[in-house]
Amino acid sequence: MTRKALTLKDPYWLRQPYESKAAYEAFTLYRDMGSKRSLRAVGEKLNKSFTLMGRWSGIWKWPKRADAWDDHIDYEATQAAFNEVIEMKKRHINIATALQVKGFQDFDKINPEDLKAAERLAFILEGVKLERISRGEATEIQETVASKEPHKVVFEIINTSKKEEDK
Repeated sequence: MTRKALTLKDPYWLRQPYESKAAYEAFTLYRDMGSKRSLRAVGEKLNKSFTLMGRWSGIWKWPKRADAWDDHIDYEATQAAFNEVIEMKKRHINIATALQVKGFQDFDKINPEDLKAAERLAFILEGVKLERISRGEATEIQETVASKEPHKVVFEIINTSKKEEDK
């Protein structure tokens, strides 16, 4: 008797035409085992022989279907994470906008002549920082000199950071 090759229907992880309920139940157990997939474990759980599990696995192409399932689950998880990031960004934009509205209330009433030089500088620096962030640019620039010995450059960076903290 010649067997015709089985052609799986997409999506592969669903019950296939002519696949018995018992074979599909065994496949779902196998599929859901993840990295610990084992025909022997499926057979033991269902009280079926390892030989039968091997036959069903071969006929119904369990490894290929399980791989398709893994890919599907990975894709769905990636999409969900991507959508969560988009929702988070929308929330953050709404919060930032609300904070800006509150921050700008009465801002136009500030008399620049009443500001100390340090306050004016803080306004300028914060404005520049916000503009750079909005344009996707770096907000801090650190100069390193290649000709210096590495430990001296690190020492200078640490000293610069400490001086900025002391301000």
